[in-house]
Amino acid sequence: MNIIRVLQQHEINQISAGEVIERPASAVKELVENSIDAGASEVRVWFDHGGKSLICVEDDGAGMSKEDLLLCTKRHATSKLQEYDLFNISTFGFRGEALAAICASARVHITTKHKSEPHAWSLLAEGGEIISIEPAQRAQGTKVEIRDLFFSTPARLRFLRSDDGERAGILSVLESAVISFADVSWSVSYGKKFVKYPKVDSAENMRSSRIAKIFGQEFCDSAIEIEESAGEFQVSGWLGSPNVTRASSERVFLFVNDRPVKDKFLCAIIKAAYSDLIAKDRYPMAIVQLRVPLDFVDVNVHPAKTEVRFKNSVDLRGFIVSVVKKALYECRANRSVPDRWLGRSAVAESSDGVATGLHIKNNDERWLPLHEDKQRLFLFNSLRRDGCGSVVMESDSPSEALGAGIARNLQGSVDPQEDLGDREHCEVLEQGATFHLGKAVCQIDNSYIVARNENGIVIVDQHAAHERVCYERAKKIWGESSGAVRTLFVPMEIDLSSAEAIAAASFAGQLESSGFSCAVEHGKNAVKLSSFPEVFMGCDVKQVLIDILDALVQRDKETEIAEWVLSCIHKILANVTCKNSVKFGRKLSIEEMDALLRSIESTQNSYRCNHGRPAYFMLSTVDIAKLFDRV
Repeated sequence: MNIIRVLQQHEINQISAGEVIERPASAVKELVENSIDAGASEVRVWFDHGGKSLICVEDDGAGMSKEDLLLCTKRHATSKLQEYDLFNISTFGFRGEALAAICASARVHITTKHKSEPHAWSLLAEGGEIISIEPAQRAQGTKVEIRDLFFSTPARLRFLRSDDGERAGILSVLESAVISFADVSWSVSYGKKFVKYPKVDSAENMRSSRIAKIFGQEFCDSAIEIEESAGEFQVSGWLGSPNVTRASSERVFLFVNDRPVKDKFLCAIIKAAYSDLIAKDRYPMAIVQLRVPLDFVDVNVHPAKTEVRFKNSVDLRGFIVSVVKKALYECRANRSVPDRWLGRSAVAESSDGVATGLHIKNNDERWLPLHEDKQRLFLFNSLRRDGCGSVVMESDSPSEALGAGIARNLQGSVDPQEDLGDREHCEVLEQGATFHLGKAVCQIDNSYIVARNENGIVIVDQHAAHERVCYERAKKIWGESSGAVRTLFVPMEIDLSSAEAIAAASFAGQLESSGFSCAVEHGKNAVKLSSFPEVFMGCDVKQVLIDILDALVQRDKETEIAEWVLSCIHKILANVTCKNSVKFGRKLSIEEMDALLRSIESTQNSYRCNHGRPAYFMLSTVDIAKLFDRV
């Protein structure tokens, strides 16, 4: 007796419909992509009840002949794919499944006219069966009307979200299309709402007429426009301020050769570029358009075509991260966009391009920020707790124990007995130098510094600000000491988990290039560490290595090993500097507060702490007047 049977065609169609058309938004996406592939210059979309009862998409594209209209409802029938051309796909649709899947699960009415036909044709289909096809009247183009989606598969209806939830999904699909195709006019109607997006012909019009509607004015006011190319790669778009974040990646709009994608790999790249500026559980707002050769990307990964794969993802990742980080850094250093981010009017630049916030006059040393050695004196003198000048830790946990060694390495040759409030520093302040963060006035609750500058007042979170200063200094010292290692006379044996031992053996070469020389013990889950980077002298090196190996076990396979190791080390430095920065509740003198303000001004990305929290806010005299209804 046979227990295996061949499925009927209508069963096959219903199963495939569930793969391609998961919800109303999927149907809208497929129909809109068909309109774009047909060369439409105007697309109109309207829907009711979140697309459950009605979806209608109309365009002025090429349309279809009667023969093509009959074929379009068949599975794996497409006009967009040439023979043996799966690796050179320039159209958005190519699988030939969408209309067949929609017809299998809904009541569909298609009206279309091709220029070669004397009149239009109208087709009715229901549950995968063609009911009728007859002449009709309409201008060139196609109109697809879908009613009662999933009526033939009622079980799927139970898994749909509420009308509001499905409406949000449809609008997200349409927003991506509106941003990607600037040369197409869009009309969207649902309920009693109607939104029109006219064609745009410039980036500025795109920002004002489309992005402002979709992302909001706050995003537009602070967004940085990017456009860079390297070889065959090109990236363009808009990056949102680190001050404007979201709890999910829904506002990260990604496009590959104009194709909207929801790709975890690309989303992780964008988040990694923001890693030093936003909290770990937050996502930036961004619009990123990537252009690559057609044969470099495989779009035939997922039935819905929302995921892609790249031939050489490592090079692509490096390119995108460098472009985004460069844009964020330059925006911090230049005078244009960050004025809105930080609420300031002008920031001067130091010779290395770091914003100092100081109006320099005639290169007179009196107008320069506090000398490097005096800044370093404050930064790491502030870590001292006892009379011997050593760092007293608040607990004995391994991560905190790292801090003592790094703090000692960062102190360098500073004289611990030198006075922060020396005459030279006082003279600079007394002579009226105009500093971006101003001069300290007082401390609130031994935690917040209040300073006065020429525009108003500045409120500084002393821990967050000092944390960023220490972190950037630690990264700099790590980079400068690259290659300097400390050899152990007696190798240190470190017990590991089996996964960590495998990682140590697999990535021994990369670890050694970073300064960690370790040999895996044969037959044991352990390594013998014979050398380590000198910057970690005095730290719990065992814990450092274990943390790196643990991260390598969970490594994103698309990321280069050296980049991943460096990322791990930066995370360690971030945690260490957080533990050893000036704490909340610590009383500071006016001289110490001023020294911290000067250090903040000369530090990259100083407006956010290592974890993405704001380090300081500014309140202009105009803002203060508004609080009292005086303007």
